[in-house]
Amino acid sequence: MKLKEVQSPYINQAVNDMNYSNIKSLGTPIIETMDDGICIHFIYFGDSETKSVHVLGSFPGWELQKGEMIKIAGSQIWVKSYITDRPLASTYYFSVNDNHGDNWGERFERLITDPLNPKKIVFSESPADIEQENTELSYVSANEPIHSMKIPSKNPTLVKKVFTSNLLKNQRDLWIYDPIETVDTPKNIVIVFDGFQYTEAIPTANIIDLLYRKGKIPPTVMVGVDSPDRLMS
Repeated sequence: MKLKEVQSPYINQAVNDMNYSNIKSLGTPIIETMDDGICIHFIYFGDSETKSVHVLGSFPGWELQKGEMIKIAGSQIWVKSYITDRPLASTYYFSVNDNHGDNWGERFERLITDPLNPKKIVFSESPADIEQENTELSYVSANEPIHSMKIPSKNPTLVKKVFTSNLLKNQRDLWIYDPIETVDTPKNIVIVFDGFQYTEAIPTANIIDLLYRKGKIPPTVMVGVDSPDRLMS
């Protein structure tokens, strides 16, 4: 996927001409189709206390400098626009008045969802930790590439295994999905990290199953690898 940042006074003026109610009714980010791709406009309404805003996530990325939003002159509106050459779906956050430096643990604790984005994903970090509070994420979906496939709600059978690493001296849960349970069939493999998130929040097994049944992909095994708590390491 090619990603290009867009800095245009015309875009900023167009956003500035829209009042809060209009943008809220549309929902953010604002997505439009252009000649060279899909343009995604992240928008945040700040106040007199807002000194900086960054947008971070799988899209557009986790580099703080690249996610720095631009304040429209004479307003409290912050904007960041990108053009992508293909549809996508991704979660993202805003970091407001970010002065955390290299302390990502502190930064993660203060990330917020997009107040004007009605699309939210709610999931637990770990299925074993039933006491843990669920996490809510905003997500952007350009051209609804995943949901347009009408993924069935019933989950395929996932097998959970525990992997012990003598080298790293820890254990990780593995979530495995195999659409064809035979050993003599050649299969591709997809490995996803933060594995549990790809069992519910992003129904990867459903997606693989649907694409396989439609003949879009060969037999493919999913292995979801849970990550240890990096903030505690």
